[in-house]
Amino acid sequence: MKDIDIRRFGSEFFTIDESNLPSDPDTVKEAIISEAFRFALDSVPDPQGSIRKMHIHSIRRWVIQKLRAIIPEIEKRDLDLLSDILKESKGPNLLFIGDILELSKGYYSPAPTRVVNMDENNWILVSGLPTYYFTEAGLNINVKGVGRIIKNTDRSEIEELAIPIQSKESYVALMEFDESFLLNLLKAEAGQVWRPERDWQGYNARAEGLWSVRDRGFLWWGSPTNIRTDLGFVSFWRGKPEYGPYEYWLKTETGERESMISVPSRFYKQICLIFDEIGGSGRVVKFEKLDRDYRLNIDFSPPKSQTRWLHAVGAKFERFNEGKINWIVPSKAVKSTAEVFEMLSVKTIIQNE
Repeated sequence: MKDIDIRRFGSEFFTIDESNLPSDPDTVKEAIISEAFRFALDSVPDPQGSIRKMHIHSIRRWVIQKLRAIIPEIEKRDLDLLSDILKESKGPNLLFIGDILELSKGYYSPAPTRVVNMDENNWILVSGLPTYYFTEAGLNINVKGVGRIIKNTDRSEIEELAIPIQSKESYVALMEFDESFLLNLLKAEAGQVWRPERDWQGYNARAEGLWSVRDRGFLWWGSPTNIRTDLGFVSFWRGKPEYGPYEYWLKTETGERESMISVPSRFYKQICLIFDEIGGSGRVVKFEKLDRDYRLNIDFSPPKSQTRWLHAVGAKFERFNEGKINWIVPSKAVKSTAEVFEMLSVKTIIQNE
């Protein structure tokens, strides 16, 4: 059997020019599988007043049947490319970027179409619809892998096509995490008497050069960093129950009174960064200019909102290097990416801006 030119097939499958596909063949395959998921859901007849949905077993059969001759490895269970691209991958996946919605009992549905502004004339396309819907409307689509970007299109064109515009704050659930957030959290919760378990660990404000993949760049030892606030001294702790993930606690000391409040685990990275800044060891998020793109250089694993934005704009995880995490960020997305990181207690630097 003659080898398939994966880029030529991808160009026809997406109805775009080859130059608008990723340069890496494996990323092109991921893009094709992602598009096949969209086609599978779009093949469901209009349910007339209900939502269009399809069971995961039917989706898998549909995608494998269409692509087994093009991408034979999709049938290998040990790779399970389909599950990775749908929702399991730690990198970009269809659920995380918002193209597909997960329903109950193994059903999935295409997400409503909307766009999110990346810079003046470039937009993140978030939609469960196949790409041809948008190319037939005259839009210039650039495929980044699982995600897609609308290029060189001003706001008036988007509005003329009646495509809803979603703010990046809403899309990635952005909040501002600074000392005010910490104080408001302490004021809003009723404190319990401080009763730590023996194995609890305290958070230590960043020590230069110490980086743990396991702890995602945040150091937990026996004794914590204490910071002074208007509500007294505060420290941050975590404990591991017998079953389940870590639990997090803020300890406050006012006079002889010691109390603690529970912290949602989804906020632990953000609170660690607040402690770093108040403790005098604030983190720096640096964007280094390359030939065409920028290298994002950080020494911590970013929270979910920032990670979702990186995936959505087509940033590529590069490597761990000398205690740093590196991502390659497209030039057109660097300012918006910096804005997303500025919602954390960090300093951002864009080199040669």
